[in-house]
Amino acid sequence: MIVLFTLIVMAVIMYSMTNRIIKNKAENYEKLITAQYDYYTQLSRSYLEIRRFKHDYKNMQIGLKKLLSDNKTKEALAMLATMDEQPDNHIRFNTGNSIVDALLSDKLKAAEENHIVIVFEGTVPVNAVENVDLCVIFGNALDNAMEACEKIHSPSEIHILSKCSGSFALIEISNPVSEKVEIHNILPETTKPDSDIHGFGLYSIQQVIKKYDGTIKCECDDSVFRLSIELFFYKK
Repeated sequence: MIVLFTLIVMAVIMYSMTNRIIKNKAENYEKLITAQYDYYTQLSRSYLEIRRFKHDYKNMQIGLKKLLSDNKTKEALAMLATMDEQPDNHIRFNTGNSIVDALLSDKLKAAEENHIVIVFEGTVPVNAVENVDLCVIFGNALDNAMEACEKIHSPSEIHILSKCSGSFALIEISNPVSEKVEIHNILPETTKPDSDIHGFGLYSIQQVIKKYDGTIKCECDDSVFRLSIELFFYKK
């Protein structure tokens, strides 16, 4: 009885410690999501400034040519200096949502360092799905896809397809894999040793999907993994 009681106490302690670790991990992850959302919001504002600058650039050219034709060199140089002060971040995507544009462009920078290309097709829902939820979906899905591509050790592509129709949105993200990924209970099985506390990225995606009464589906053959997400909503 003493041995049994000791084992029960140890099991309770271990369970309590594991739950505490999971709770701390979840709280830290939520803080990370908030920080990332704030970062991409700020980055999207920068991209909007770039779009504004490009829109005004033709008018600037007209003014610059006029100054040069009138031999007003100093004024022309001053105008060029002002143009040089404009932000130089490069917009790589046009999804219809500036926050997602910022997120994808930022992810692409890291992807290109590992010879990974991100290809986007379609459009992202605007207003119907909260921006923070889109960051959770695209951010976590892309992190997983990039991690899989890095294991291949060769140039690879991540394909994103996003469709919106009425009160429905479909998001598909596919990437090559070095070996077939086993799917268990809809989601892929993790191969990491800390499986009990790993996978908060997919957990967060699931929570977003529930919020929009959506579905998630994972498929994998010997060479390609595909994540399909369906969201249902009423446009605001």
